[in-house]
Order: sequence, then C-alpha cells, then structure tokens
Amino acid sequence: MRLIIISTTILFSHQTRYGLIEVKQEHAFRWLSIDGIEQSRLDMRQPAKLLSAHNHAFLAFRLFQRLPGKVLLAGLGGAAFARYFAFLDTEIKGDCVEINTTIAEVAHRYF
Repeated sequence: MRLIIISTTILFSHQTRYGLIEVKQEHAFRWLSIDGIEQSRLDMRQPAKLLSAHNHAFLAFRLFQRLPGKVLLAGLGGAAFARYFAFLDTEIKGDCVEINTTIAEVAHRYF
C-alpha cells in the first residue's frame, strides 16, 4: 500500500461583504472560491482549457452559433472565459464587469 499525501495551499483568503474569497492550489491546479463554492479552476500547464462543468454549460450556444466578435462578461471570477476566448481567437474583443474589486485584483494576481 502506498500513502499519497495531497497538499492544498491557500494562496489568498479575504472576507469581503460579498463573501469569503479564497484562492487555493494543489500541484498545477489553482481555483477561486467564494464562500466555499468554486467559481473558477485553472490548470497552470494548460491555462486556456476550461475545467469546470459549469463553464462548458455556459458555452452550449457554440453548438448553434459562430464565435462572437465581441463578448461581455458579467463577472470576472478567475478569468477562465477571458483566457478561453483569447485562446480561441485573438480577434475576439471583450469587456468584463465585476462589482467586487477584490475579485478583479485576485484574477489579475493569481489567474
């Protein structure tokens, strides 16, 4: 029997009026959570890859539509969609609206 110890590191933790914001990392995986609910996950070896199932659900429109030339992101989170769209096509322009300045700072610093 082999014992495997998994170590999760808390990179950032801060209570805001919107909830407890945490950034954690385990090996090459980093994720953002608010009040314990995962908002965004990043594989640092493949940063453009969407890992969360809810991200894939949001993109179901791609089954029927071409890629948009411009996107509006309501909420930045860990910037998974911003990275994804930039990877798909560098010509896609985007804007993001985020009400929590701490999220914007965390996304810029850790994601």
